[in-house]
Amino acid sequence: MMYEDIKKDADFLFGKFASGENIVPSAFDAIKLSAIFPLSCLSLYALSLAYIIFSFVPPDDVWVNPMIHYLGLTLAFGGFTLLLSIAIMAMMYTPFMLLTSLPIQVRMQSILVQKLSRTFKNTCKIMIVVNGLFAVSSALLPQLFYAAPFVFLISYLIMQTIISSELTRYGIAGAMSKFARLVKKI
Repeated sequence: MMYEDIKKDADFLFGKFASGENIVPSAFDAIKLSAIFPLSCLSLYALSLAYIIFSFVPPDDVWVNPMIHYLGLTLAFGGFTLLLSIAIMAMMYTPFMLLTSLPIQVRMQSILVQKLSRTFKNTCKIMIVVNGLFAVSSALLPQLFYAAPFVFLISYLIMQTIISSELTRYGIAGAMSKFARLVKKI
């Protein structure tokens, strides 16, 4: 892709934003798109946590509640993973609100949107697989589950870094943040 193609495509997108032809973004569509990655990872970790809980055999100790005493910290990290997935979904909401404010025909015509969408989808798939493999590992070795929120957060940060570097590579990172602020005001 040549710089002139990128400039034409960026001008096309920015022209569509400025022309007023963009639609009022659907909050539900933006929430659906922003929930794909965090809820996929959360469901994998929830399955791992369920396996850890159901395969747990408490020792014979009548003086303590075995679920809270022996699995309390694991349950706490499961709750932390849930809160982290909600936070990640909230952070991904604004970029998807910006995307859904463009009509589908414009998204299909834009080379930049297509390339960035493909990069996001591929990166998202890889990070879901990484989190899935870690969830399986932590189900087999429950002590690993304590690192689940950190693996989840690091995979999100890596994904954001890749997307930001792509935006910077195409030279539209600054303009996208300005348009995101504009969409928030709508």
